[in-house]
Amino acid sequence: MDADLGCADLWEIDSTVLDVWLVSSLNSNVVCGRPRLILCTDVFSRQIMGYSLTYESLNAYSSAMLALAMSMTSKVAFCAQFGINITDEDWDYCVPNRILADRGELIGTHIENAVEQLGITIQNSPPYRADLKGVIEQMFNQIHLKIKPFADGVVVKGNRPRERGEVDYRLRGNLTLESMNQIILKLIIFHNKHHVLDDYPLDASMIEEGVEKIPIKLWEHGLKHKKGQLRRLPPETVRMALYPSDEATVGSRGVAFKGLAFASEYTLSQGWFQRARAKGSWKVKVSYNPMDMTHIYIRDEDGLGVHKLTLLEHLQ
Repeated sequence: MDADLGCADLWEIDSTVLDVWLVSSLNSNVVCGRPRLILCTDVFSRQIMGYSLTYESLNAYSSAMLALAMSMTSKVAFCAQFGINITDEDWDYCVPNRILADRGELIGTHIENAVEQLGITIQNSPPYRADLKGVIEQMFNQIHLKIKPFADGVVVKGNRPRERGEVDYRLRGNLTLESMNQIILKLIIFHNKHHVLDDYPLDASMIEEGVEKIPIKLWEHGLKHKKGQLRRLPPETVRMALYPSDEATVGSRGVAFKGLAFASEYTLSQGWFQRARAKGSWKVKVSYNPMDMTHIYIRDEDGLGVHKLTLLEHLQ
């Protein structure tokens, strides 16, 4: 590991398909498939900064975006959705200086907007060189080792043809995307707060202070003794930069987007809906989370501020 690295100097991001088949939360007889897990880790402390768990296809930017947005914003409210109570001190967040990815999710025009607005440098590893991101690859192995002995619907012997009379392991699945999120969250929190990194190379100052080889302890030591400070930006700014964008229509009954309607104190104070009723509708650029349409984000008319619009109550 580079001796000059500090907290949030370099993050790694990568994805894998979990070896577990999930079912629908609405009907447990419907098999949905194997979810894709994307992790974002801090190379210095080995702390997992954020993740996403979706059914998106390989190299889908939206999955990487969700993991990055989670890594750069507070996770207290997200964890509370799954009945897990944490504080920001339990699971820190910031905007990194560099992100190391493979030649997949973070190549193309989608990421250019985030790079410009958030001041991040994107580095891409060569093809077929997973060994250059050994930190995150080992974390995928650890997660599989902890899940597979206890979960139903686990992939058995890869793509081997099923023998006559053998039960299809896909039909044994009983976990939903929501329950798998709970499991992944608990595994990540355990990793960050308790997992001992046997092969972590401590430097002289760490040995002198008796720093434990635990990600959160290394992170706390790095904040005290390593160079630089954490960069934090307003969550709306981060999400506006990272989330995919599209056009919405301002009408007399709200901001219409994907068959839904949104509003906020800003749109009301600016008289958007009265203006649309009198002069006709118009288009605005919005950013949104495809996994959660409770909120969308817009820039104000001078382009300087970001505002959060909320789904109208009768549509929630």
